[in-house]
Amino acid sequence: MPGVDKENINVTVTGHHVTLHAEKGDKKYHADIPIDINLDESTTKAVFLNGILELKIKLKENSRPKGKAIKVE
Repeated sequence: MPGVDKENINVTVTGHHVTLHAEKGDKKYHADIPIDINLDESTTKAVFLNGILELKIKLKENSRPKGKAIKVE
């Protein structure tokens, strides 16, 4: 995102969605990115350096229900 300062960048992460919005003067960037995997919002980190935005987002552990073995009589 050349020409944009990091103060002008907004990143929003929800369970299955990432939204990026940045603008400064006539430079405007916007992206809505749907993700099929559940994201962990609390671990998200963003770094903006030399016009490049890097997002690091961990995936949430899928809580699979534990099965129970049933004895066949």
